[in-house]
Amino acid sequence: MNRLSTIAICGFMLLTAACSKEKTAIEYPAEGIYGPNILAEGRTSYPREVQMEADLGEENTIKIQITGVSGYLRYDTTYGPTTNEPFVSTKRIGAWWYMMGTQHNLAVATFEDASFSQTFQSIENNGKILIGMKFDRGHTFRLDVFENGASQPIRTKIFEVE
Repeated sequence: MNRLSTIAICGFMLLTAACSKEKTAIEYPAEGIYGPNILAEGRTSYPREVQMEADLGEENTIKIQITGVSGYLRYDTTYGPTTNEPFVSTKRIGAWWYMMGTQHNLAVATFEDASFSQTFQSIENNGKILIGMKFDRGHTFRLDVFENGASQPIRTKIFEVE
C-alpha cells in the first residue's frame, strides 16, 4: 500500500506540473493598427489618435489607469433649446475617449470626475488587449500600468499629446 501511495502521489505531481501553465512576460508593441502604442516604453509624445495594446502571453492580467495631469472639469451654464431654462453642463478639458468597436479583451471603468482618471482591466488572462483611443491635444497625461494584480504600478509614464 505504501508503494502504491508513492506511485499515485508521483503521478499526481507529474500531471499537475504538465498541466500548469507558466507565466510569460507581457509584451507591449510600439505600433499597431490604430497608431502608436501608449503602453510601450520610451516614447513620451504622441499624436491625438493612439492605441493601448499588450500581448498578455499566458496567465497574465493587466490593469491600466489613465489620469489627466493638465485636464480639468469646466462647468458651464447653458439654456435649453425649447424651454430656455438654465442648466449646468460639465465639460472635460484635456480628456480622452475610445473609438467604438476597437475594444478587445478589456473592461473600461467609468470616468472618475474627482480624480480625473479612468481604469482599464483585462478580462481574460491570456491573448491580447487592444483599444483605439483619442486624446485632447496639448494636454499631459499619466499612465500607470499594473501587472498580475500588483497593488503598485510596475511602470508610470507621463506623456503629452501633440
